[in-house]
Formats: sequence, C-alpha cells, structure tokens
Amino acid sequence: MNKRLISLAFCLLCVATTAFPQSILWRVSGKNIQSPSYLYGTIHIQDERVFHYDSTVSNAFKACDAFAVEILLDELNMAGLRQTMMMPKGQVLSELLSKSDFALLDSLCKVKLGVSAIFMNSMKPFFIASALQQADLPKGAENALDLDLLQKARAEGKSCYGVEQYMDQIKAIDAVSMKDQIAMLTEFIRDTTNQSVEEMGELVDAYLHFDLDRMWEMSLDTALPKKFSKVLLYDRNVKMAKRFVEIAKKQTLFCAVGCAHLAGDKGVIALLRKKGYTVEPVVFSWVTDDEPQAQAEAVRNSGPEIKEQTNKVDTEVVEPDASALPMATGYNWVTYRGKADIIDTGGTRTCNFYMVNRTDSILYLNIHAYSVEVMRAVFTPDSVIFVNKLTNQYYRDTYAPINRHLPFTVDFQTVQALFNGQTEKLPQGQKLSYEYSAFEPVDDASSFFTEFVFKELNRVIEVRGRIKVVRLNVPGTTNIKIPEKFERITL
Repeated sequence: MNKRLISLAFCLLCVATTAFPQSILWRVSGKNIQSPSYLYGTIHIQDERVFHYDSTVSNAFKACDAFAVEILLDELNMAGLRQTMMMPKGQVLSELLSKSDFALLDSLCKVKLGVSAIFMNSMKPFFIASALQQADLPKGAENALDLDLLQKARAEGKSCYGVEQYMDQIKAIDAVSMKDQIAMLTEFIRDTTNQSVEEMGELVDAYLHFDLDRMWEMSLDTALPKKFSKVLLYDRNVKMAKRFVEIAKKQTLFCAVGCAHLAGDKGVIALLRKKGYTVEPVVFSWVTDDEPQAQAEAVRNSGPEIKEQTNKVDTEVVEPDASALPMATGYNWVTYRGKADIIDTGGTRTCNFYMVNRTDSILYLNIHAYSVEVMRAVFTPDSVIFVNKLTNQYYRDTYAPINRHLPFTVDFQTVQALFNGQTEKLPQGQKLSYEYSAFEPVDDASSFFTEFVFKELNRVIEVRGRIKVVRLNVPGTTNIKIPEKFERITL
C-alpha cells in the first residue's frame, strides 16, 4: 500500500476488494452445529411488502425445528410492560415540555394515535416518539413481521425461544437521559419537513433492496448518545450471538432479529464468524402481487444480472427538474451516504460509504463492504488520519508524504471539493477527471449531485458513485479511533 498509493480518494474507496451478494437471510454452519441453521433480518413494521419473501425463506423456516426471535412478544406480561414504559414517579410531559410544545404534541397524538397527549403524560418520551413514527407507516398486515413469524412458528409446533430478555431493551432505552429523550421528542414534533417519515421510508427501501450496509449506517447516523448505541446494539448483539449458538447446537434454528443487529464489525454475523462458524448469504427474491412464485424463483436462479433486477422493488420514479437550480453553496455541514463501484483491470468491486463534512474544517469518511466496516478516514486542513481494518494498519501524518506518490497534488481543499462537487476548486490539467450529474433539489433554492464519476487517468481506475440522502447543515459524526494494536503506515 505504501508504494502503490494511487490517490487518497481512490485508495479509500478501493479497500472494498470483493463484491458481495446481497441478502437478509444467512446460513450458519460448522463446529458443533450438526445441520445448517439460519439468521433472518427483520424489520418491525406491518408493511405488506416485507411479507412477500419467496419459497427460499419459507423452506428454510420449515426445515428448522426451532424458532427464535428477539423477544417472545406473546409471553410478555402486559401490566409489567406498561410499567416499564412510564417515567419516574412525579415526572410528566406537560411539565417537561413547554406549553406550546405540549400543545403541538397533543394535536399530533390526536391525529396520529387517536388519543390526547394527556393520556400519555407519564410515558417515556422515547416510546411516544416511536409510536408517532410508527403511525406514519403502511399497515397492510395484521401484525409486524417478527410477530407474524412467531405466530407461524407456534402454529407449526416449533420450539420457540427469545434470544434476549425484554429488560435488555428497556435498559438500552433508559441509558438515554430524560433530557436527551425530551430533546429527541421535541425535535420530532417540531419537524415540519417529514424528515423522520423520509428516513423510515429509506430504511424500508434499504430492507427491500437487501442492503444491510445502508441499514447499519442509518443505525449509526444518530444524535443519540454513544452509550445508547453501545447498549442498544453492541451489548445485545453479543447476547444474541451467544444464545443463537446455544440453541443451534441442540436444534436446527431459524432465528429472526432486527436487521440492524446483523451488520457491522460488531454485528451478529461478524460475532458468529469470530467464533469460528461459517456464515453465508442465501439469495432470494421478493414476490409481488403480479409476479407468480414460480416466475420469481426462475428469475432468481437465472443469473446475476437478472437477479440484481429482481432484488429491487419497482417504484414509479419522477425525476425532479433541478436544471434551473444552482449547486448548493454556503452550507456549514453536508452529509450523505451512497454506494460506489470501483472499476479497473481486476474487475468491479463495490463498497458503501458515508461522508460528513464541516466546511473548511473537517471531512469524515466511513467505508464498509457488506456487513463489515473496512475503513474510516478524517481529513483536516493540516493532517490525514485513516484506519484500515482489513490490514490492521493506520496512517496519521500530513499530506506531504501522500503527495510524493500521487500524479497530482492533494490537500484538504482538494479532497473537500472532490466530494462536494466544487469543480471550480478542483485541480486543472492533472491526471484526474471528474463528472457530477443527476442533480436533485435539496431545498427550495439549490440542488446537489446524486451521481459522480472519478477517473485516475494514469492507471485507468474509475469510481462510479450513487448518492442517497443529502443533508445540508445537519451535523454528523467525525470521530475516529485508532486501535492500540494497529501498525502505523509510513509513506
């Protein structure tokens, strides 16, 4: 890597060395698991589209003697459940919120939930915000996906287990202070842009496209305290992986847990692999109302090109007319996520990325390749830090050593301009070409590109990127940590 550093931007994108198949169904085998067991990523909604899995999922489900879900919802004590959702005695929302905010909450509760906020006055803000968000989602099915699978397992006489206790989730929620919960609820009810609805729609879209990377990134892109993420995701992932193995050693198991728990280097998939188990994706297709089961299966088995097409849910896309809108400028923050294909003589590799830029101050980049984070990088005007988790190495130095190996000069302004489409600030006459297209509005007065192509002409490397969810003036994470045992790269 030291002597063949082509371009910092390209280097950071090219670390994803393999294109991975996309799936939310995983086969687990090896060690003391006698027959294959399965992990299935779920999403706690009643949208009918998430129930239209083909027979690949159904057959895996039927082949297993046992079924596990996060929590056995049908065994919960409802009186005890309600008690855990309440704030400490003496605290009520009507006193914690301003009069105007409580009035706004009351109107939203009446419209979305059919009850006055006064009947939820003692409930923890987290649960109210969650209930309001769920109210905006489609409800074509009778139950949420995880409960539907549990009922099917009961009907088929399978042994049913929970891979965690309900109080594990409550502890995670209680790790968020009441002050932070109030702030979260206040931001939610004041949002007139429907941002939360759009984010939930993006999450469902990622699920239907089998994009674990995107769902994992969305779980990290939060204003909640880090302690919340640790307790809500990472600590619970450890318990889930341990419990999965305990059950699978005794019975063939179909285990359904939220997709956010599967991906990432601390997800259940990675944890099972670290324990020595083989975890492989099982490709399947969604079956729509106008697509027979047999046709879906035939398409799924016909080849990778058609398979890619069927993994996408057909939606009518209306291209916004952004031709008259200028490129956004004058923002303090810009964040976006997307997917990039890196093309060279070795073929095509794919990775997902998440970018955060505080203008003229710091630029953060996170890159991962299907359930595994492979690199984080932070650029400042004076230095570069990046951590490569594939090689257990890190770089921390100025731009000067990097530029000794490049066919063009790189500094903070160049990197920032490259990722923000600021063509007027990019170097001219050097061995780098760039193209930005598919501009879409980001507000009433400006637009932002959603597709880009970078080419390093000396070695004919091409990066084609597609951007999703551009946000202006919304702060994001810019933290980076260097693991103690990583080796420093000297250029």
